[in-house]
Amino acid sequence: MNTFSKDMTGAEHRGVNAMKNRLPIAHCIKLLGGLLLACGVSSGHALLAPGGSPATAADYESAPPQIVQGADPFLMISLSVELTQQAEAFTDGPQTYKGGTVCPGRVNSRGICFSSAEKYIGYFDSEKCYVYSSVGTTLVQRAEGPFSSGTTPHFAPTRLATNRTCGGTGEFSGNFLNWATMTALDQFRSAMTGGARLVDEPGAANAKTLLTRTYRYGDWSFVGKRISTNGIS
Repeated sequence: MNTFSKDMTGAEHRGVNAMKNRLPIAHCIKLLGGLLLACGVSSGHALLAPGGSPATAADYESAPPQIVQGADPFLMISLSVELTQQAEAFTDGPQTYKGGTVCPGRVNSRGICFSSAEKYIGYFDSEKCYVYSSVGTTLVQRAEGPFSSGTTPHFAPTRLATNRTCGGTGEFSGNFLNWATMTALDQFRSAMTGGARLVDEPGAANAKTLLTRTYRYGDWSFVGKRISTNGIS
């Protein structure tokens, strides 16, 4: 208590001495603006919560009791939104892919480095086969959110692929579709929200979600893609 004695009045000294006699388990008592705080206890004794019961962890919550806990957290993401975000996600530049495929780079300004040995991420499931359905009316993404019903021409999954390849009539590998069509912004949306929803129809039996690719304004090129039996398979 010597640390604070030079700022105490005689009455305060008497009050502290009285508190020390009443609380022998306390190592020290600090006087801060008229508020007495016990700052330690002797071994073998426990601090008491209001009412005289033993203190528990709940008596020392880090959040003030007046604040309602369980509120949704706020998250701010600062994006570098540029024209390149609407360009191709897979650039086919000279590189060696994770699966060991060596990409020599573009040929005649076109990407040629598709390989079923590699997994390309995007809206399509890399392990499934898709067929194109022309059923429905062409729908355009709108600012107020997805349509709650309806359909539009789209690629629909049909079956699991074999080593990410599909050989059925009219089938496309989801892995190939990701490589050929995804933009950088599509990949970001896929990771953060699951994708840009065009149709999101609820229902226990007929639930349906159709995703749409990023709208491209045409002021940034999208590298064309090409596959060949003489190139990378």
